[in-house]
Amino acid sequence: MIIIGLAIYILNVGDNFAFMDTKPIVYANMMPVVAIDVIFLSAVAFAIFNTLMAMKHFISGLKEQFPRRSDGESLFNAIKGTIITAFSHDEFKKCGTKKSRNVSHLLMMYGFLGLFITTNLVFLIHTLHELGFDIKDTPLPFFHPVKILGNISAVAAFFGISAIVLDRMKNSKVNILSFFDWAFIGNMFLTIATGILCQIFRVADNPFMSFLSYYIHLVMVFYMLAYAPQTKFGHIFYRPVAMVYARFSGRNHEIEAMAETVENT
Repeated sequence: MIIIGLAIYILNVGDNFAFMDTKPIVYANMMPVVAIDVIFLSAVAFAIFNTLMAMKHFISGLKEQFPRRSDGESLFNAIKGTIITAFSHDEFKKCGTKKSRNVSHLLMMYGFLGLFITTNLVFLIHTLHELGFDIKDTPLPFFHPVKILGNISAVAAFFGISAIVLDRMKNSKVNILSFFDWAFIGNMFLTIATGILCQIFRVADNPFMSFLSYYIHLVMVFYMLAYAPQTKFGHIFYRPVAMVYARFSGRNHEIEAMAETVENT
């Protein structure tokens, strides 16, 4: 929050924050893409380094605790099976207590995946424009394919995370969540909500609310990226690795047998 706020101040204090009065509203006027790249790519690099170190210890622990058995799958098949399971959410369908969450998690997962793709496409478009290619730079027209992908993904992610929040609130007495859990869910919700509000307020031509929403959005995204390995967002790293290793080591057969026993009791 402080880093981004300080960057915005330093970049704009010289012209007395003229971006607030410049029409049309362009978020790059408040914080240029280069500045965002420097700050956010540094955060990503920090997160990647932490993730690699954590994964190294995590995998070592798995190997020590669960040595590979003769009925383990090949690494290729283990990765392939994990990808299929992850994108189909088969585990949610099998578990009775989680079936109701299947749709919300799918919406959130595919929504964030779509937003990730959208972000990279926007970055590519901007880069090509800066290199002199005859291509429309941001903000993109409403019916631009990339804009459509972003909007559909945002709506999907919003409904997904909203359903998750409502489910957690509904079952708060049964499943007590810690501040750590709510901080993660809140970060996801605010990231999506502020992203949507950025577009709404920009179209409504409200500079103050537009740039305020954008600032909060940047803070939420920075938090999500920089601290991913230390938050529950790290689940997207640890869980797939654990699933791959379970198949690779053959432990998945033991897990499936235990799950079947529990389901039949």
